[in-house]
Formats: sequence, structure tokens, C-alpha cells
Amino acid sequence: MTSTPITGYTIPEDLKQQIEGYASLVIQVGVNLQPGQCLNLRAELEHAEFVRAVVSAAYRAGAKFVAV
Repeated sequence: MTSTPITGYTIPEDLKQQIEGYASLVIQVGVNLQPGQCLNLRAELEHAEFVRAVVSAAYRAGAKFVAV
């Protein structure tokens, strides 16, 4: 399990896998990020875990730079 630094809440592994899967779907289908492209994100602090997953998915998809 992963503990969030903001709230100390522990995220169950199955939920973490769902978040990572959704983040990959957002990058591949929703954003259609292509290798070498940059990505700009804006998010609320409460969405930190999801944003981390999206950033990770973007770099795995070949993003040149991700700004949050």
C-alpha cells in the first residue's frame, strides 16, 4: 500500500492499479500523446495521486516534458 504525503491515507493496491490504468487511458486515448510531445497539467492538490499517475503514464508514452 502507498501512503499519500498530504493526508497519510493509505491507498489499497487494487485502487492504485485502477488509478494507473485510468491514467494510461487518459494519456493514450483522451490526450493521444505522441512521443516527443510536451504536456501541461493543471490540478487541485487533492488530486496529487492521480496527477502522479498521469505524469508517469505520459513519460512512459514518450513525453518530452510534463509540466504540472
